[in-house]
Amino acid sequence: MVKICDALRRLIVMKKLQGLSLRKIGNELNIGHSMVQQVWNKFLRTNFTADLPKSGRPCSSSERERRLICSTSKKVQFLTAAEVAKTLGITNKVSVWTVKRYMRYGGLFGRMAARKPLLTAKHASITQKYSSLGPDDWKKFQRF
Repeated sequence: MVKICDALRRLIVMKKLQGLSLRKIGNELNIGHSMVQQVWNKFLRTNFTADLPKSGRPCSSSERERRLICSTSKKVQFLTAAEVAKTLGITNKVSVWTVKRYMRYGGLFGRMAARKPLLTAKHASITQKYSSLGPDDWKKFQRF
């Protein structure tokens, strides 16, 4: 649910208790009717409009730090998760596993490039056979 202030939630509940429809309340307050419905349903369930205490452990980092981890990793692509954490100075705040998880959320996955076999003289002769370059031009590119 999107965060809206408690005063606005109380106003929604008061207008609903007066008998207005969800759409009319939404139009008056410039809020979507689905948001009005969520506030009303929460009031019916809990008889409160304020946010209740959340369960679970709070996040150890902010959204800004998560974005910073991803942008740092994108700038310097060959840094490991531990090096990214050390660069940002957050090694004592979050673990390497947390940094890796944030990088995965950002679409960055730890992959190593596959080793490709070197070209042989046979490959060069086959390529030269089908190439539009002349023999003199081809000598510029040969490195065998």
